[in-house]
Amino acid sequence: MDCKEAREYLLEQAEGKNTPAGEHVRGCTSCAKEAESLRATLALLEEWKAPEPSPYFDQRLQVRMRDEREKASAGLWAWLRRPALAAAFVLLIGAGIALFRSTPNDTSVAPQTAVRATSAVADLQSLDKNEDLYANFDLLDDLPNHEARQVEQQ
Repeated sequence: MDCKEAREYLLEQAEGKNTPAGEHVRGCTSCAKEAESLRATLALLEEWKAPEPSPYFDQRLQVRMRDEREKASAGLWAWLRRPALAAAFVLLIGAGIALFRSTPNDTSVAPQTAVRATSAVADLQSLDKNEDLYANFDLLDDLPNHEARQVEQQ
């Protein structure tokens, strides 16, 4: 057994019990010193006696407990504080939701900007908006050609 394993049994060994580490503690000087230190500590703890509390300890404790109870129950605000805070948080959350829902939703603008990015669709939209103007281009075809007139004149 090595020192690391023996240290697990040192407290029992110091109390005088037979442990698997008994032979190791007798043969190892560092573990023997540790066991002796534990025996001395245990001996001091056996001799130590707890001091008696002062005769007025119980009375002072009762007075302090009564004062704390009075502080906790003092006033209407102390009683209403938690429900009032909870109600305030609920109102704040409700106001936030109402503001979120009342803002205009610009979903109609977003697809148009996305559509304008492609040139073919943008051309089709331009043709659709200016349909009347482009329909009148047929009238231009009916007009005599200006270049043809210049050629004829020469």
